[in-house]
Parts: sequence; structure tokens; C-alpha cells
Amino acid sequence: MKKLLLGAPLLFLFLALNVSAAGNASFALSTTKSSVKAGDTFQVNVFINPNGEAIDVARLIASFSASNIEAVSFQLGKLLSSASPGNSIDNVSGMISQGGYTVEEPVTDSGLFGIITFRAFAPGAAVIAVEPESKLINSGEERMNPESLAKLTITVTGKALATTQKPKESPKAPPPPVPTLTTIEKITPVPTAEQQAVSRFIQLAGRKPDFKNAGDEKAVHCMAYDNCVPPERNLVYEKEAIVFFKKKLGKAVQLIWSDVHAIAYTNAFIKHVTQEIPPPTIASPTEDQKSEINKTSEPPAVQPVPPVKTEPNAEQQALGRFTKLAGRLPDFSNAGDEKAVHCMAYDGCVPADRNLVYEKEAIVFIQKKLGGKAPMNWNDVHAVAYTDAFIKHVAHETAPPALQPPAEEPKLEVNKTSELPVPQPVPTVKTEPNAEQQALGRFTKLGGRLPDFSYAGDEKAVHCMAYDDCVPADPNLGYEKDAIVFIQKKLGVKAPMNWNDVHAVAYTDVFINHVAQETAPPAIQPPAEDPTPQTTTIESNSTNSTPSTSQEKSESENKKLEQEALGYFGKWYGHLPETEEEWSIHNCIAYDTCVPEQRDLVAENESKSKFQQIFKRNPVSYMDWSSVHAYAYLLLVE
Repeated sequence: MKKLLLGAPLLFLFLALNVSAAGNASFALSTTKSSVKAGDTFQVNVFINPNGEAIDVARLIASFSASNIEAVSFQLGKLLSSASPGNSIDNVSGMISQGGYTVEEPVTDSGLFGIITFRAFAPGAAVIAVEPESKLINSGEERMNPESLAKLTITVTGKALATTQKPKESPKAPPPPVPTLTTIEKITPVPTAEQQAVSRFIQLAGRKPDFKNAGDEKAVHCMAYDNCVPPERNLVYEKEAIVFFKKKLGKAVQLIWSDVHAIAYTNAFIKHVTQEIPPPTIASPTEDQKSEINKTSEPPAVQPVPPVKTEPNAEQQALGRFTKLAGRLPDFSNAGDEKAVHCMAYDGCVPADRNLVYEKEAIVFIQKKLGGKAPMNWNDVHAVAYTDAFIKHVAHETAPPALQPPAEEPKLEVNKTSELPVPQPVPTVKTEPNAEQQALGRFTKLGGRLPDFSYAGDEKAVHCMAYDDCVPADPNLGYEKDAIVFIQKKLGVKAPMNWNDVHAVAYTDVFINHVAQETAPPAIQPPAEDPTPQTTTIESNSTNSTPSTSQEKSESENKKLEQEALGYFGKWYGHLPETEEEWSIHNCIAYDTCVPEQRDLVAENESKSKFQQIFKRNPVSYMDWSSVHAYAYLLLVE
């Protein structure tokens, strides 16, 4: 790797390393004024004398008498012209810290490191001294002579300035003029990806990369181009890498995935014992091969191997979504974060008795974080609703009701029997989704999205679908016809009709806009004296207003199937159905209607393998196999 690669990355070297070697280089101090008056400014030149050494990084730690002078600014010279981070001027304790480095060849000649501008404000002797913590470094090794620490004294005369005359923040002095024949604007080059990668390597490893070591070379290249991820990613290694990254740089630092991969899949930072596989032995070339090589002056061109991009698994995808929603990386030492990531990957945190209020709050939270039009992932909704990693449901944390003792406690007649009554086990009651939860699912089917409860129209529509409370006193038959056609287009002509949904589509502005029909609805005349109820035919889809008991039962069963199918669709495809084709897939999952007479066992086996990858088990139930058939015959087989 070229020398240029080693320049900019040395930003943190002198802060992170405990260098032990010593050399002959030193700092020197000089000034043109040995005596100044209170209120005057003066400058101190800081020089670097390599004295036979080569220097590429420097850090000046200087002290000064804060009782009578204050530092105004530090202007870096051209010797090491790139400023390092972490520079400071402390006029309370009287300390200056300034670093610089070069992206070119190390300096071997003496030169100006920088100019310090001071301001005197009280009489007395002001001492400015180079402290032993200063650094002069070459390739990570200390080259400063610890016995050569420069010091100079400035005499301040005159009356001390009043407290009000001493500014709280000293104004920056203009940089000293540099005589040049032609003024040329200096352009600061932007560090390349490799230079930035070397800088981050030093922060994480606490040392410079050794490019003679293949592991360090691979790590820097991976941090620059993210090209070290194997086809089979190892989530355990990546978790360890995230913990290592956070320990080194702090939890608040934004995660860089190329650095995580470099930590996980190279041995430059941490050692994964299970990955210690010896490299393959490379045989030496034969004499014939050597002679063949000598025949040509040009080496054979090496064809680059294109990187294989693998899809992240469920846990890796969940890790990314957690970071977006929480604005931080998960802390796997926290059981709540661990549970949330697992729930976002496998949807395993939904209690038997779901809480619609919590889920509404979760939906609002996600929409605020990702935007109202972002596709909703139900696993994420459940993770936000039923773990404490994102929001805290304070309003619902009420104390449980106090248990009242029975009025008269029955007494056991021990003398009449020798056996105590056997306590009966309490059966587990599995609750069905309530009206609002069912309405939420049907809204998602018809609207192709989750409801936005910050919008009054969506709130009204869900409420109408649950309780049928939005029908006006004078119904509009034209609106209801439009609503029925809309629902049939969304769910299919054979889908069972729910009149609550028809009314929600017809009398709210959430699903369709009745602009063309905004005229007075036709008056509905009551029947003459015919006791037989009339049936209105709407585009070849007739329905009675009073369904029979068997129809109600059938509709309830269909609701359960479609609701369960919606969950299967989300797990297969990562989002709720939106297009007409996706709703066809959903109906196939619910009713298993897409299996042809001539079955394709190859497609079904491939679909079964996909099921095993997603659900981590074999298909068993009716809905398991119907989802396998839907994937096989609507996606794999044209």
C-alpha cells in the first residue's frame, strides 16, 4: 500500500498509543519580545528540530502562567500542516494541546510547527514550557528526547487589567503574514476511503496497521470497501464485533458496518478461535513453469473475483430495523433489547391477550420515526408494543385491583373427612381478537396500509368497521354501490361481504372519493305493503341484509382464516399485501385455492425449503401448506 495511505490515518495515533522508544528530536521556543506591557499581545514560535530523526506526527503539550498571560490562538505552520483532532487551549489551568501530521514523506529538516499568540493582562514573570507529555513520532515510535524540554520567560510590566477588561473568550488573532511571490489558495484534500479506514483502524486497534501483516492489510481494505463478508454470515461474530466497537468508541458513536465486518471477519482486532483454519499450502513453481514465466515480460493479468452479495438473515434485518427505530444499536446485555430484536426477527413476543391500545401507540411511534408512507412490519409493531426497548406505556401502568376477601370464609370440616378437596386447575382461556382488532386487520387489507391514528378520517373508518356507527340518517345507495365494487376489486368477487366495511368505505373519505356523485342521493321509498323484504342487485352480487346463522358462522370462520393468512403473508414477504397480485397471494394462503390439477413437485419442494428457512420448522398445519402452495404456484411457476 502506498505511503499516501498512511498519512491522514495518523489522526489519533499520538492519543491512543503508549510509545516507549525515545530519540533525538525536540521542540524549541522563541519570541521577538522578552518584555511586554499588560494589554499587549505577543507571539511565540514553536519549532521542531528532528536532529537526525524523521517525524510524521507531533503533539505539543505546553504550559504557561495563567495568572498573568492567556493564550489567544495557535496557528499551525507548514512543517506538519494537517491539524489533528483533540486540540485545546485551557486558560484556567494554563495548558495548550496541539497536534499536526503530514500526508507526505516524514520531515527530516527543522521547521516551524506553529505560532502561539498570547495576551498579557497582569505584571510578573510568565513562563512558557514544553511538557514531557509532548510527542514527536515516526511510524508509531516516539523519537523525542525527553531531556530536551524547551522553556522561555516573558516579563509583563505595567498595571494589571481590570476584570472587566479581560474577555471571557479571547478573540482569535489573525494568522501571521507569510511572504509569498504569488498568493495561492490552499486546497485541503479530502481523505480517500483507505486513508479514512486507516484512521478508524488506529482508533479501534490502538496502533497503526502493519501492512506486512496480511490480517491488518485485509482489515483496512475491508473497512474501506466492505469486501470481507463471507457468503455465510456469522451473527455471533457480528454481535461480538458490535460490542467491541461500542466499548472502544462509546455507545453514542454511530455504527459503521464496514468496520463491524472487519472486526468480525478478520483477526486484526479480536480472535475467533473457531476460525483458526490454516491457509492452504502454495506449491513452489517447477522449472518448466519458471522458464515459461521468463518468456514473457508481462505478468499474467489477474482477474478480479466479483464479491458475492448475500441477503441478511432475519436477525440481521431485525438488527437494522431496531437501529432505525431506536436511534441506537441494541445493547445485548439488556434483556429488553435482546427480546425486542428477537421479536422483530420472529414475531415471538405477542401475548395471548393482545392490547390494541399498545399496538396503536406502536403504530403511531413507527410512523413518526419512518414516515406515514413507510411499509409497516407487524413484527416491529409488536416489538414496540410489547417490549420496553422503545416506548414506555406509562398511562396504562395502573395498579392491579385490590382483591376483596370473601364475606364469610367457609370452614373445612376436618373431622368429617380425612381428605382435603383437590384444587381444580384453571383452564387457559384463549381470547379472540375484539371488534377493533378485527377492524384493524380489515382496514389494512382494504387500504393497503396501516391506519394513521393521528388522522381523524382513519380513526373514524376503523371505528365504523368495528361498530357500524358511521351510516347517516339518509343513506346514499350510490356511495354504497361504489363501496361494494371497491371491496370486490380488493378482495375478489367471492370474498364474503362485511356491511360494516361497506359503510366505512362509503361514508368516510379514507378509501375512495365520491367527487362525481356529490349530488343529493335518491330518496329511498319504503315498500308498499309487501311483507317480503326486497333484495337489491348490485352488479351481479346480491346479498340479503339479514344473514342467516350459518352465514354468520361462515363469515366468522373466513375472518379467522384471512386474519391468519395476513400474518403468514407478512412473514413470507416482509410487508403487508398492497398490490392486486399480492392480495391474490393472500387469498390463496387463506383458502388454498391456487393448487392446479397437475402439481409441480419441484416447485413445491423449493417452496417448502423456503418455508423452513423463514419459520425454522417443517410445514404442518393447513395454513402452513397453503402458504407453501401460494409461493410455489404464484411466484415460482409462471
